[in-house]
Amino acid sequence: WVMSTTKTAPGVKSFGPVEDLKIAGQKKMDEFAAVQGIKAPRIEIDPMFTLKEAEDAAEAQVRAMRDYEGLRQKYLDKYAVKDAQGAARQIYLNTDEWRELAFPDLNKGFNAEVIHAGASILNNRLLGEALISQAGKGNNTILVIAGGAGSGKTSVTKDLLGGLYDQYPIVLDQVSENATKLKSKIETLKDAGYKIDYAFIDRDPKEAFLEGVVSRAEK
Repeated sequence: WVMSTTKTAPGVKSFGPVEDLKIAGQKKMDEFAAVQGIKAPRIEIDPMFTLKEAEDAAEAQVRAMRDYEGLRQKYLDKYAVKDAQGAARQIYLNTDEWRELAFPDLNKGFNAEVIHAGASILNNRLLGEALISQAGKGNNTILVIAGGAGSGKTSVTKDLLGGLYDQYPIVLDQVSENATKLKSKIETLKDAGYKIDYAFIDRDPKEAFLEGVVSRAEK
């Protein structure tokens, strides 16, 4: 998609390769959103990205809009716990998990920030749907797990909570490095009618980097 849409047409003013890329990418996202009856988020491309990184970032975000339905089903098949009737009893949401599932050809293991916006579009959209579909299930509480990259947030929390972990209809796993954004998200979850349990996992940064981040990238 990127290489075929970022060429400036004859007679059309160019604003530079990255800005042209953003304009073309936003146009595509708006088109796909209109067909789906929703509003597209604004495309995000870090001005410090190289042109190749900017192309990959735009590609990921356009795909997130275009291919959402199929990617959503693949994600739920892997990360939702189903009940006896096949309905989701618990949905685990983590932007990191979307990167390999949705963009295997763009995910290099060391470029998380490049495809993060695309993964976030997918994660946030599924979260919005889950707030409706999971209402009243389990303990009607969302478990927000926070901690640095590679801290082992999910595995540690499962060990600490034991069987109680299975009672949460939604588990939201995120780094939560921005306190303002975290507070806003928690308020949104509360406004949707859920109680919130918050767990922060603190791990030695060196250990988290070597055993978590590096080992994940090597895979």
